[in-house]
Amino acid sequence: MRIQAEFVEGFGALAELPRAVTVFGSARIKQDSREYAIGRELGAGLVRAGYAVITGGGPGAMEAANRGAKDADGLSVGLGIELPFEQGLNDWVDLGINFRYFFVRKTMFVKYAQAFVCLPGGFGTLDELFEALTLVQTQKVTRFPIVLLGSDYWGGLVDWIEARSPNRAWCRPATRTC
Repeated sequence: MRIQAEFVEGFGALAELPRAVTVFGSARIKQDSREYAIGRELGAGLVRAGYAVITGGGPGAMEAANRGAKDADGLSVGLGIELPFEQGLNDWVDLGINFRYFFVRKTMFVKYAQAFVCLPGGFGTLDELFEALTLVQTQKVTRFPIVLLGSDYWGGLVDWIEARSPNRAWCRPATRTC
């Protein structure tokens, strides 16, 4: 019943969400870092392009994208997760929901976004990235851009994926955009 309640709450809260892009990235980057500045620019740019910004709602890269969305007077959404060591939703979230179950939260990231952008991050970001790549590869989602922002950070992973992908149709190596 608790899982069902989380789905119902998420679907209800996000039902009227306009076009949106989900941004993933590290919770541990600092406000004075280059990555934070890029995340903030990204959030503002997405709003100027007509999108709401969805993040995990935490600190670091997520905060940067939410803050950029707020700076540009756009809608900033945070889909938090209950963890024993993470803080709550950041101060730049307009619409926030906290989830207990990762898979419910991931469903909301996918269902309400038209694209994903991954900033540099750790295992959580990789988990979210590979979930999206699997959905694209298995054609559970179609016409769904996944942008890896930061070629220095992501280059080795993209090379590895391209070398091992049995179906390269979903990834365009010429532009290194999957």
